[in-house]
Amino acid sequence: MTDPRLLVFDLDGTLVPTMEDYADKAASLMEAALVHLALKLWILTAVSVYGTICLTAFARSFKRRPVLVTKEELIVRAGLLWTVRIPREAVVCESPGTICDLRLPPLAEPNVVLRLGKPVVAHGLYGRTRRVSTIGLSMDDPAAFRAAL
Repeated sequence: MTDPRLLVFDLDGTLVPTMEDYADKAASLMEAALVHLALKLWILTAVSVYGTICLTAFARSFKRRPVLVTKEELIVRAGLLWTVRIPREAVVCESPGTICDLRLPPLAEPNVVLRLGKPVVAHGLYGRTRRVSTIGLSMDDPAAFRAAL
């Protein structure tokens, strides 16, 4: 059961892997395993399997960790890449096209750009941090997201 005071918004759904993507990964993994086994390079097979698992988890994390809007704050999460906690009163929505300190997801064109009253710290993978004052988001439903702010 979800909290009624919590609004959930997804980042661009076109980035979520499809069944075709999983089939491609499986075929690539099988090919790598056969080549590595034929060449007796067992360690490369293990690295290929591990890499496939990590990439799959990374791709799925965008759907599993959406952007959250609460009464007090906006929690911007882009999968495993970045998490930014922003007080609601610090957020100002504006149109796309502005240069952003942080673009989420990284390869997507933002359709919502958040300008912040004061810089906040974005926490990234492996303990990385970055101070940001503008965040570009590619949202599935930008109109509903703007209305929620």
